[in-house]
Amino acid sequence: MIIFSQLLIDNKGEEFVSDLLEKESDLIIVMEVDSLGRVVNIGKKWWSRKELDSVSKEKIALALKSSDIKFTICYNRTPGISDKSAYELISKDLFKDKTTIWINVSFPGHTLFRYESEKERREKREKSIRNNVKTKPSK
Repeated sequence: MIIFSQLLIDNKGEEFVSDLLEKESDLIIVMEVDSLGRVVNIGKKWWSRKELDSVSKEKIALALKSSDIKFTICYNRTPGISDKSAYELISKDLFKDKTTIWINVSFPGHTLFRYESEKERREKREKSIRNNVKTKPSK
């Protein structure tokens, strides 16, 4: 995350990054990486609470593609086997039929942004339904 943060600062400036942090904004980018975590492709889907213009997106995407940043692929520890064995199993499965996979990369690291957004929307919808049920006259 520190390297990604520096890439954002270098390409968008400290003010941009400070603004994201102060407004508790998130930036999530979907990208394709190879088995070493190197960026191969940047997806068209970007999520952010702060609107990013196409020039900014292109600048960040080009910087990611041309950088030497490697995104580590996270995995759950498998009970009963060593970390090394678990990593080998997962790596073999992940890249069994393909040379790349798609991952989400977020800044400032709130990987649950989409989950939290969906949860908030669902809670509002449920509250609205409960309020409608309470206000309907009983038969």
